[in-house]
Amino acid sequence: MTRWIGRVFWGIGVPTGGEDSASLTDADSILVIRLDRIGDFVLSTSFLRELRRNAPKARLTLVVSADAYNLAETCPYVDEVIAVDTARVNPYRRWWRVLVFARRRLAAGKYDLCILPRRGIDRNHATYLAFFSGSTRRVGFSERVHPLKCAWNRGYDRLLTDSILDAVEQHEVEHNLGLLSHLGALVENGELELWWSEDDTAHVDRFIERNGFKESARIAAIAPCASDERKVWPPEGFIGVGKWLMQAYNTSLVVVGGECDRDLACRFVEELGPDCASAAGELTLRQTAALLARCMVFVGNDSGPMHLAAAVKRPVVEICWFDPVDPSDDLVNANGFHPWGTPHEIVYPSGADVTEGGERSRLPVHRVRSEDVRSALKSCLERLPSSG
Repeated sequence: MTRWIGRVFWGIGVPTGGEDSASLTDADSILVIRLDRIGDFVLSTSFLRELRRNAPKARLTLVVSADAYNLAETCPYVDEVIAVDTARVNPYRRWWRVLVFARRRLAAGKYDLCILPRRGIDRNHATYLAFFSGSTRRVGFSERVHPLKCAWNRGYDRLLTDSILDAVEQHEVEHNLGLLSHLGALVENGELELWWSEDDTAHVDRFIERNGFKESARIAAIAPCASDERKVWPPEGFIGVGKWLMQAYNTSLVVVGGECDRDLACRFVEELGPDCASAAGELTLRQTAALLARCMVFVGNDSGPMHLAAAVKRPVVEICWFDPVDPSDDLVNANGFHPWGTPHEIVYPSGADVTEGGERSRLPVHRVRSEDVRSALKSCLERLPSSG
């Protein structure tokens, strides 16, 4: 099937690898495809650094989702960053989108090696993009790493030359770096990192000044939104925790999020008063990261901003969206996406039932108790040198 597709669209069979396939150290041109969400990209920043360290002379091309492009475009470890938007395309047309994109943007690259760091389900057809790129060697995680991936991505292993069966559940950062180890790389450092410009810093300076925050202000960041309804703790919970932070620790608050979160962030400002400011839709992802680097603590859902805060080494309180005792049956190693490389506390749903309109809530995250979130924040804040 894969050879037939290759002949139809390329006029020749797509290379299938072999003993003469390029290794990491002798590859002249390497393609990395990361089409998933913002947080997933953040978790792959150590992968990109270690890839460059092990292939210092190769030309590295990075393909990311349109959502993550603002973060990726300043990455110092790649030579080219290309964005493609597949998330908002009808799933039945997605394969055509990646095929046309590969033909127009990647065909001339003549890549020796293509790497797909994502271990979970490939919902964005990154594996098809790797195949249509014409790369000689295509390395990624096998569809057999999880039963759900096997169901969603059946047959995808045939699009790869190296399908890695990494069945041990680890953090996503460890899976990414393990993929490099499979390619013979020596991994020295698993720390995440982010990159922003002087213009981004200046923009954040103006945001802080405009909202009346002093340079020495104690600022706490709140991220009340997420890409999936299942991950979102009710706004009333965040508002209550915000009031407690302001009273108990004399903090200012900043609400972070995207353009679609503006209305909810404005509600927070109205409820919490002049010591609360909204950055939702006001700052780019890089600028949000620069702002979070100046905050003393972060509290939020499992979301992109949570991973931004962890990457800039801020203490993180994550409000977890699944019950660890009875997790949702469609989770693929959800524990592999918790904060990495920074002090953090994770607040899980309690066993108590929560009713909404007389019915038991179908969202476990709604069972997270405010007192548990406050306790986690207190634990984080008491560990800070300046908490006294």
